[in-house]
Parts: sequence; structure tokens; C-alpha cells
Amino acid sequence: MEKVKKIREKITKLAIYSKYFKGTRLTLLKHQNLLPDINSGPIVQALLSEKRFSLRTYPDIKINYGRDFEEAKFILNKVGKVDLTLYGPELKLTGKDRKVIIIGGSEELLRIISLILENYKHESWSSVKELAIIPETVEDFEDKKQEVIGNVVTLRREIQKLQSSIDSIVFELYGVSEGFGEITNK
Repeated sequence: MEKVKKIREKITKLAIYSKYFKGTRLTLLKHQNLLPDINSGPIVQALLSEKRFSLRTYPDIKINYGRDFEEAKFILNKVGKVDLTLYGPELKLTGKDRKVIIIGGSEELLRIISLILENYKHESWSSVKELAIIPETVEDFEDKKQEVIGNVVTLRREIQKLQSSIDSIVFELYGVSEGFGEITNK
């Protein structure tokens, strides 16, 4: 019973980490399944508030608005890919009215921003630019991401180990062969 209680506790901890991944909840994954893709937004939100910036306040981000740009009318519709241009790496955002915003900055940071902005489609630019969605450094983001993945891998391994231990006890108790489910004569 103690092992079952420990499994439940670990599954509860594992469930908390589901928000950091896209798709299937972690508690529904079979042990042999790979982890789903990371959800970048919650990773950034897990950083200390002094380690997060908005698009408006990040010092190394340059925002270029096209001609006739009206902030109040811009609703994010499409997040482009990071392109390498003569001016450096750029990320193009397109609004519902086909107006364009171009964000310039480091390539790695723009890739993180593009992943996060996918979650804010159909939002107004005036609110999106104020969200604290940018990590201070790419290293901060990667460190937090690796910490989350490491914790999840450890929890899954511990759950599997406890489950295997329970399975062995049950197989021995009932004289069932682990591999084939056959009853053995003792």
C-alpha cells in the first residue's frame, strides 16, 4: 500500500508539469512514449519576474511598424518564421488587416518569441506587446526548460520503478509469469 501511495503522490507531481508540454497530459502517457513538445509560454512564465520582459520593454528587440500602422486595429493573425536578412534576424507578424510588424533581435530569442506568439493569435497588439513573454536570456529559457524536462523524466522513471516493483510482487504472489501471464506451478 505504501508503494501505491508513493505512485499517487508522484503522479500528482507529474500532472503539475503537464502545462509545460503540448498535447497529451503527461499522466496519460505510457512509460515508453516520448515526451510531447515543450510549450514555451509556460516555461518563460516559470522564470522569475525580473527575468522576463515584454516586447515593448526588452532592450535588444527592435520593432518596426509598417506605414499606416494603427496599433488599435492590429490583431495578430500570423506569426512568420525567423528570417535572416541584411538587417539581421527578423520575425514578421501579420495582422488580420494584412498590416505587418517586423521584430528584430537575436535569432535564438526570436525563435522563442515566435513559438510563444503562436499562443496569442487573434489578440490585439496593444495587449500582446505588454505581456511578459520574453526571457531575459536564451540561456535562462534553456536552463528552465532542461530543469522541467529533467524533473519530468525523473518522476516518470520513479513511477515506472515503483510500478515494476508492485508488478513483481503481484506476479510472485499469484504465480504468474511476468512475460506471458501464465500461471506457474509451485
